[in-house]
Amino acid sequence: MDDLAVWFRLVLACMFLSTAWSKHKTMAEHIGIVRDYQILPARLTEPFAKAETYVELLLGVLLLLGLFQPLAAVGCAGMLALYSIAIAINLRRGRLEMSCGCGGVAGQHSISWKLVARNAVLAAAAVWVCIANVPLGTTDALLGGAAWGEVFGLRWAAMLGITVATMMAWTIGNELASLRQEFRTLLEGKS
Repeated sequence: MDDLAVWFRLVLACMFLSTAWSKHKTMAEHIGIVRDYQILPARLTEPFAKAETYVELLLGVLLLLGLFQPLAAVGCAGMLALYSIAIAINLRRGRLEMSCGCGGVAGQHSISWKLVARNAVLAAAAVWVCIANVPLGTTDALLGGAAWGEVFGLRWAAMLGITVATMMAWTIGNELASLRQEFRTLLEGKS
């Protein structure tokens, strides 16, 4: 079970880092997506979009380094809950054709209840990371006096490899789903 908690931590770190980077690169577009959600007053959308992006970046870095691991995991769960609430509000309004604003390895999708469920699963994984607080591969463990080899040994390398494979599979899955949608749109246009 410890390995699963470590894997969750690394997957969440990669996801938060990649989405933050994606939002940073396309900040004007991201601000527009936040504005499209029509939840915040217009004057707050830009500061919120920027702050949210950098909070994601911070949480991803903390999880990757294993620094303040429980706090970072709770922060991730909170962000995912916030995103789910915003998506659910817009789904209840009947606004189905808007971007989720995720980006990165999480992909760009139209909002759906499936995304709310995905975020709930990821938030549960973050809570698991918080509760398990596994020292493997964490700066927290090094600062607590653990030996380098004990914290960053072969088991840690294996967990990194499994995480990279997971992120590659997730990205390929998102790209295939996007291609399937493009082909469907193309075929519907020709009928």
